[in-house]
Order: sequence, then structure tokens, then C-alpha cells
Amino acid sequence: MSRYLWIVPSLLFLSSCSKSDSTANKGEAPAVSTSTVEATKPCGVGLDVGPQTTVATVDGVAIPCSELFSLTSPMALARQAEFLEEIRSIHKQGLANLIDERLLQAAADEKKQSISEFVASTLSIQPTTPEEAKAFYDQAVAQGETLPPFEEITDDLIGFLNERKQKTELETFRATLRAKAEISTSLPVVMPPKFIVDATGPSQGTDTAAVTIVEFSDYQCGFCAKAESTVHKVLEEYGDRVRLVYRDYPLPNHTEAPKASEAAHCAGKQNKFWEMHDLLFQNQRTLGIDALKGYAATLDLNPEKFVACLDSGEMKPVVVASLQEGEKVGVNGTPAFFVNGRLLSGAQPFERFKEVIDHELAQAGKP
Repeated sequence: MSRYLWIVPSLLFLSSCSKSDSTANKGEAPAVSTSTVEATKPCGVGLDVGPQTTVATVDGVAIPCSELFSLTSPMALARQAEFLEEIRSIHKQGLANLIDERLLQAAADEKKQSISEFVASTLSIQPTTPEEAKAFYDQAVAQGETLPPFEEITDDLIGFLNERKQKTELETFRATLRAKAEISTSLPVVMPPKFIVDATGPSQGTDTAAVTIVEFSDYQCGFCAKAESTVHKVLEEYGDRVRLVYRDYPLPNHTEAPKASEAAHCAGKQNKFWEMHDLLFQNQRTLGIDALKGYAATLDLNPEKFVACLDSGEMKPVVVASLQEGEKVGVNGTPAFFVNGRLLSGAQPFERFKEVIDHELAQAGKP
């Protein structure tokens, strides 16, 4: 097996819910007329010419590169940020694999074996039985998977389960080796490009915090729910040094998300935004109108006021304005976090937030 095969799954890994009918997916820039990004050199991302260089003429009138980039900068910078995160992930995973390889080699050398011989002699993996394969098969079918008859795929299924067991056991053993070793890493910290983002919306933390995180999220997005624990950890770890602002970005394919967003803001009128926010993420599979009204009852809201707010669409303009702000800065999926304007796309681990937050705190002289 090639030592580089891990690269392929790392590129396929998804950590965000994406827009199924996004203009970005069609290669079109959003209709934005003002630049929202810090200066780049020389004209903009992928534009290796000076800002005043003519990139087109219309009836003899020049269009300078700077005008083009003012239009395309949100989308270009957002894609650049995602690309940088992907490259960073490849390098980080590659380094982890190199470290594991060194540790395995050292352990194998002690027994005067090759790595493959050492692994084979160290790991105690019980072969998958036909009964285990059948149980796995039945569970997959019960969960809605469409599969060929069990008898036709028994051998392939047993092979797959054996390989999965081996990978699990090997990772457990690698973790044991890492725990015993003294390991330090010093990969350069990758900083995403910076945007100017309107931090308007329900917030936690003080207005004087050195770091403001603007989160664009969707109540029907599974990755957004997954990111909630990380967001809570960030707030706990950094206290009054960090402020969180929540902004709605309901995706087109999540039909119940817009009204769920409205429900949170209707609850906010009665000072229960965050309580409703948490409840919605805990009940992502049940976000119909009746369910939303039921959640309001559990939060001891005034039911008449909440229902009137939700049914009237009073909060729809708030949700739409938030969605438009997200489009303006190139958001193409959820969750999307702007840490002092630096885009972290997807359900990133706490360690990645820490890298960017610590950088921003150091820049502000408040480490």
C-alpha cells in the first residue's frame, strides 16, 4: 500500500453543509460592488497584475483590475481560504503519518523486524465470522441501504470488516506509541485571508473583546450542530477575550431552516434567543412549524406573542439580511466562522480556532 494513499480521503473529507444551487458552484461571482478584503498583492487573488492594469475595454472604456477584484474579492478570498485549509490539512496529516512511521520503525527495530512483520506479530485481530458479517449486513439494510443478497457479497463484506478491524487496532496501537513518546511539532501557522464582516446579530461576550467571531450557520445542517461543542469550548476557554455573533445562513436545500431561524429571533424578542438556538440544534430532525411552536412552550415564552411573531414573518427580514451578508463575503457552506474576519470554513477542531484566536490576541497585544 502506498504511504501516500491517506491524501485521497483527506481531500474528500467534508466538514460543512454546502449550497446545492449556489452561484459559486457555477463559477459566478456574487453581485458585490465594494471590496471587503485587506490589501493583496498586486491586484488580487489569482490576478498577477497591477491594480490599474486594464483587463477589458468596453467601447473604448477600460475596466481596471481593481474594479474587477472589488467585484470578485469575496468569492475569490473565500475559495482561497478554503484552499489554504485543505493544504494545511494535507501537511498536518502528512506530518502525523511521518511521526507514526518513525515510532513504528523504532518499535520494529527493537525486535529486529520490518514494520509489516512487527504489526502482524503485535496486533491480535480476530478474523470476522460469517455471523458478524451477517449482523453488519442486516443493520445496514435496516438503516435503508440497498445491497445485493448477502450470499453474493459475503466474502467481500468479510474482507472489508477485517480491514476495518486492522485499521482500528493499528490506530489504537499508534496512539499508544504516541502517548509514550516525546513529540513536538512546529509547522508554520497558516492564517486565512481577512474580510470585513458585519458583526450584527445575537451575541455572547463583551463588545470590547479583542476577538470577534461571526458565525454563519443553518439549523438543519448537521455539521453546524457538530460545531456547537467547539464553539462552547472556545467561549469557555477564552472568556471575555472573545465575542461570538450568530448570523443565519439557511441553505436552499434546507427548507425548514429559514423558519427555524425566524423562531430563534422571535424567542429573542423575549430574551430567549440562545435557549431556542440550542433547542433547535438539539432537534434538527423536527423543525416544522408545529414543532417550533411546541419548543416555545418548553421555554416558558409568552405563547401568543411568539406565535404572532412566527406566523407574521416579522423576523424574515432579519434572516434575509444575514443571508445577504454571508453571500457578500463569499460564504458557500455552513458553518462558516470569521475570526476577526479570518474565515474558518466548516466544523473545524478547537485546535484550529485556537491557532487563529491566539494569533489575533497576540496582534492585539492581549495574549
